[in-house]
Amino acid sequence: MPNSNATPRRPLPLIIVSLAVAIVAVALIARRDGPLAPSAPKPLPTLSRVPDFELTDSTSHSFGLNQLTGHVWVATFFFTTCPTLCPIMMNSMGSVYAVHKGNLDVHFVAVTVNPQYDSPAVLTVHATALGADPDQWHFLTGPLEAIQELSLNGLKIGTQDDPINHSAYFVLVDQSSYIRGYYDGQDGAEVERLTMDIERLLSGEMP
Repeated sequence: MPNSNATPRRPLPLIIVSLAVAIVAVALIARRDGPLAPSAPKPLPTLSRVPDFELTDSTSHSFGLNQLTGHVWVATFFFTTCPTLCPIMMNSMGSVYAVHKGNLDVHFVAVTVNPQYDSPAVLTVHATALGADPDQWHFLTGPLEAIQELSLNGLKIGTQDDPINHSAYFVLVDQSSYIRGYYDGQDGAEVERLTMDIERLLSGEMP
């Protein structure tokens, strides 16, 4: 004898029709609203302003903030006899340089932390080996005290206790000499982010 309390089954065709109506309704709502727009990237931070400095480039000419103001620039510290970190850093900087090679709105600055050895002549050999154009990729030397001042109080990286143990970071500076970001030169994703942030500054993103 059938159970008189059993719930009556809904006819299968009615279920199919209900599902079809629901699918059409969702599609119409999605079409009306359109695809979700990607969220805009956060503005780049505006950090400290780089103070005036003056060092010597690989062509034995004075080079400092005056030559960089009005340009986007990327800085790092290294030394030519470094066997481990520096080749990685220079390779990463070289990859970003290659993207912007010939665009003199962007400059690259590599400052030695071993000026006793890294003379302008030594820096010239190193720069040539990297394929660096001295008008865009600048290798700098000078008094150790001035280099430490730029590292610690100018670009805010490095340590005074062991100056040759330099930072593995790139520093991005805008056209008005404000630091806009730090990027790990050993991390491919960070290097890619640096490349994109340079483009943002070139496109006019300012403080």
